[in-house]
Amino acid sequence: METSAAHPQPAAAPSARGTLPALIPRPHLLERLGGTTGPVLIAAPPGYGKTTLLRQWSGTLRPQPVWVVPRDGGTVWPAIMAGLQAARVVPEGNAGALQPPGGLDDALAFLTRKLTGSRIRLVFDAVEGFRAAERESWFRALLNRDPVPFQVIVATRDSTAIDATDARLAFRLLDLRAEDLAFSAAETSALAALAVPGAGQRTVRQIHSDCGGWPACTALALGYLQGDRSPARPAVEDRSGTIAAYLDRTVLPALTLTEIRVIAAACICGTSEPAQAAALCGVPDAGTILGRLATQGLIQRRGQQAFVLRPVLRQHLLQMLWRADPAGLRRLHRRASSWHSTAGSAAACLRHAAASGEGPPTSQPSWPTTAPIWSTPGNRMPCSLHCRCWATPKSPRMADSA
Repeated sequence: METSAAHPQPAAAPSARGTLPALIPRPHLLERLGGTTGPVLIAAPPGYGKTTLLRQWSGTLRPQPVWVVPRDGGTVWPAIMAGLQAARVVPEGNAGALQPPGGLDDALAFLTRKLTGSRIRLVFDAVEGFRAAERESWFRALLNRDPVPFQVIVATRDSTAIDATDARLAFRLLDLRAEDLAFSAAETSALAALAVPGAGQRTVRQIHSDCGGWPACTALALGYLQGDRSPARPAVEDRSGTIAAYLDRTVLPALTLTEIRVIAAACICGTSEPAQAAALCGVPDAGTILGRLATQGLIQRRGQQAFVLRPVLRQHLLQMLWRADPAGLRRLHRRASSWHSTAGSAAACLRHAAASGEGPPTSQPSWPTTAPIWSTPGNRMPCSLHCRCWATPKSPRMADSA
């Protein structure tokens, strides 16, 4: 995310044909932000509009908040001083030279003297760019202080990197996650009405279902529709290449190869339990990894022990597996078929057996004739989005994980 100290800009998205209008206002989120004077933690994967929301909110505030973003070196104090200087709260000069000699305690005391009673808020954006040790000490101190002499707002892609336990337990923390930032069906329709007035409701509903309310993917999908001169062309086919490029550039690089391996296996079944994912990918702590990714907002929890990938990410991973390692994909389907056979799920077993190109396991003597079969028409990917443009050229990270 490229930002300036005074006016951060949202992460650049891949260009789409046509220009998408500005994102719609989000009054329900602005109301929640305006209704608290305590610390705020906004944690969601890339493309959920964290910076955009904060910029909308800052436009309603007087005085304007002080924006603090990572700088060269990844240390927090010079970034804070650069933000204060840009906001003219402290005189301009060498930000690094203004480090208090006593370290963190003196720095917090300095901020308290400068900001208490000024109604100035500190907005920390893209905090994953700070060094881990700095991030751990600084944001634990800033978010968990009681009483709070000034308001602190933190936006991050990874909630597990921020310790706000004390503030959360004391009910002083406003915690906004991916589920809060995701577009509702009404917001997707409102944005479609601005961007693509001629789009049919069925198309808009399909976009919302495929993208799962992921704002960046929804905007890219509508941007592609906006530039489409032929209404007869399938909307999914038109938008999918750009979304795939966006996910390749912003989401997958932030994951380790083990995490990609786990969620690639989990995407086979849609809904996965820890033991199921471990059996498919051969990673014993797959459940722990899925739990961590769910906390970060990249995947969703379903009940206590099940996890679901967000639809657009699941379809992208399936397509990447199909192109990078079709034999490996069929192997995963065979493992899934065997797992569901042992679990007694006839329909799922048959579905994965058909996707793997094999019949049902011979260890089961009979199967209900009404069990749905997951057919693979032609050479298309056996998934809900039958579109050749979804897949992108083979990803080195996906090939490595496969």
